[in-house]
Amino acid sequence: MIINELIKNSAISINESLKNKKQIHSFLFELTDILPNSALTKLKNYIEDEDNKWEIFESYDPNYKNLLTRKIRKQKRKKITSHDDSIIEELQLALKSQTQVISDIVGENLDFMGATLWQDLEGFDLAWHTDNKILKATLQIYLFGVNAPGTLFKVDDTEHEVVFESNHGYLSVQNTSGKLQHKIKHTVTDKRYSLFVMWS
Repeated sequence: MIINELIKNSAISINESLKNKKQIHSFLFELTDILPNSALTKLKNYIEDEDNKWEIFESYDPNYKNLLTRKIRKQKRKKITSHDDSIIEELQLALKSQTQVISDIVGENLDFMGATLWQDLEGFDLAWHTDNKILKATLQIYLFGVNAPGTLFKVDDTEHEVVFESNHGYLSVQNTSGKLQHKIKHTVTDKRYSLFVMWS
């Protein structure tokens, strides 16, 4: 059973964080205190519940250039994209309610594509890249981790780090005028949890 009060409080907290965003670049904003404590506590309990089913993330091996023969490889990360009647559904609804706010920041009407709960495992790494071109805005909320790496962005001629701190994160914008390359700061040495939200 979902709790409407938690959805409402989460939406209010996310909205307040977006209002207080710190602009780093026209395509990058840092956010703090994104979720209420009630949501963070419920998320932590959810993550610790061994009955929840994590899906191993798979991607194409970049060393294989031929689209017909390239192999799929398992990454050192797991994900949960949906779970009815859980904190996952509650946060999906709270985040979806902020679509107009995100649209106003980006400058065009966007569609909510969902949120993924990531569990990055020891040894996971991610090199410089840009997000899928279908995405117009992404929000990453850092959750839990010990000595967890943040995200490095190439901003003009410098690198800007969004430090991994629980309940902090960033909003990244992509449009026809540009997008920012980014990567994980260093290889994960312990489990790292985050919530990755997408609009197109």
